[in-house]
Order: sequence, then C-alpha cells, then structure tokens
Amino acid sequence: MKKLLLNSTLIACAVGLPAAICAEVLDFSKIVHWTGEGDNEAALIVQFDEPDATDPGAVVWGYRWPSGETRTSDEMIRAIARESSDLLIFVQYTGGMGYTLDGIGYSPDVNAMLDGIWFDYESAFEDGNISFGYFSPNTGMGQTSAPGNEAIGLSYDAIAAAAETHVIEHPLNAHAYGYPAYDYDHWKLDKTRIADAFVADRSYWRSGWYWGYWSFWIGSRGDDMEDLSYSGMGMSSVQIYDGQISGWKYQPLGGKPIVPGEDPDGSTGASTRWSDIAYEHVFVASESQNLAQDTDSSTDNVDIYTLGGVKVGTVDATTDLRTLNVAPGFYIIRKGNESSKLLIK
Repeated sequence: MKKLLLNSTLIACAVGLPAAICAEVLDFSKIVHWTGEGDNEAALIVQFDEPDATDPGAVVWGYRWPSGETRTSDEMIRAIARESSDLLIFVQYTGGMGYTLDGIGYSPDVNAMLDGIWFDYESAFEDGNISFGYFSPNTGMGQTSAPGNEAIGLSYDAIAAAAETHVIEHPLNAHAYGYPAYDYDHWKLDKTRIADAFVADRSYWRSGWYWGYWSFWIGSRGDDMEDLSYSGMGMSSVQIYDGQISGWKYQPLGGKPIVPGEDPDGSTGASTRWSDIAYEHVFVASESQNLAQDTDSSTDNVDIYTLGGVKVGTVDATTDLRTLNVAPGFYIIRKGNESSKLLIK
C-alpha cells in the first residue's frame, strides 16, 4: 500500500507548533495563476480567515508587467480580477486618495457568484455608522447630492457590469456625490440566489468597513509571510515593484479574532497571522463528499492538499486514504473535478 509522506515543516504546522516555526516564504516559482507579461513580477495574496475547515487559505496570484513601466496595487488587482475566473473585487472611489478595496469574492465561477451578490439597502439606511445621506445630502461631509430610491437600481447595475470586469464599482462614490457611502458591510452574498449548487457551496465573500475590513500588507520576495508590514497607504497610492508581495487579509472588528492565537499588530489591531499559501486554487464543499471511501479500481490519481491548498502529494485511487502516513488533521482530497475534506486521526 502506498504511503504519503509530509515534509517536516508541514508536519510541524499541522500539529500546531508556534507560527515562527511554521512561517512560509512565498515561492514565486510555484505561482500557478499569472496575469500580464513582462520582466517584473509581483504577487497578490488574499486571505478570508473563514472560521471553519473550508477556509481556502492564503490564495495567491501572480502579476507581470514590463520593466520601466509603473503600476499601482490598484491596477494590479484590477488586472488580475479581469483575467481571472475565480476573483471578484468591490471598490469605491472615496476622494483624493483614490480607491478603497471594500470587498473580495473568491469562487470557482465569479460570474455565477454575482447572482448572489446584493445590496441590503434597508439595513444600510438604518445603520447609524453611515454618514452618507441616501435621501438628503450630508453637506457637512461634503456630499453634494443624494441618490434617493435610485440607490437600489444603481447597485444592481454595478453588480451586473462586473460580469465583464470582475470589478464591482460602488456607484455611491465621491465622484458622483462628493462624499462616498461607506456602506460596504451591507453588500452581501446570498448563496441561495446562485443557481449552480457547486458554485454556491464553494463561494466566499467578505465586504466591510465598520464591522470588518480588508487590511493591506506589503512585503518583498524572500520575506516570511509573518514579516509582511501593514500598509499605511491605500492601494491607489502604493506603487508596486519587482518582487513585491501585496497581501489582503480580512480583519473582523468588534469581536474576537476568528483564528485563536492570532498575533494582532499593536497599532492597527489587524492580525499578522497568515494561513498556508494556496498556490493551486482548490475549492472545497462545506459538506464533504464521500471520496475518502472511494477505493475502486480506477486508474485516476487522487491529490492531497492541506486546508490552505498546498499540495502535499498524489496517490492512486486504489489507496485507502484513511491509512495515509501524515500528521493528524483535516486534508483536502481531490479526484478529477470532485473534492472533499478528510479527517485523518
């Protein structure tokens, strides 16, 4: 019977040794999903920190552009989203500092996922944190006009337009109204609206401002992920360079960290802890399929991944997966187009 062996670092992390031991260095040569052409390379990492075993990990994309040309983090993430089938972003022009990244979606098919994105106008209108006037402009904040009931239609038009770009441009922005509606907490994902059950069960969405936000981190080729620095500037102001790492990590506000033992940055309250880097984008259902029991005589291979999406080995389909020689814990099992979770004790 074939056995699968993990290297010592993966075993150490699986059994819960300190983050300093388990810190990863992003390997640009392992990046699978690239956008653009040129000699310069940068990496984009997105981490949702979902509170269950379906968390996709620190998902990575690569971006290339010609030497001698400048790019911002804003331009990079837009280009990646446009060319990607699994990345959706939600942005808003907020004024002189440019655009904020307000929401991120990750799905096997973001166009199908868009059917589930909606703006909860009623809850936004009742949210006392929001200074934007939906019916009367808040002139004290520089707001020049108000959308009224058109806000609902404008939001759905913006979502529909994202089918071409994979970028939802918030319509209630400083360009149009002089002051933006910081109502990102109320742009939501309703999975029941997605017709494809496979996509619905494997779609992730985080959007927020007051209840949680996307923290922005910067590093360089060769840095440990734990050494990325919190960015004091937004994505429109950050010019990327060859070898740069741009990390986006969702940070909940007003409650306990999602992952126990997170190490918060003292000045921002944002977590400095990163999950395993997911070079290969593996989507796992919330309800495990029964692949662990599938030991028929098929010659198809079965791939084994950590929960962060890091591939740790391949065995043939006749192997009893419950007997693999790996550290105890949850793993992702993928055979063909199907995937499942497997607990190895």
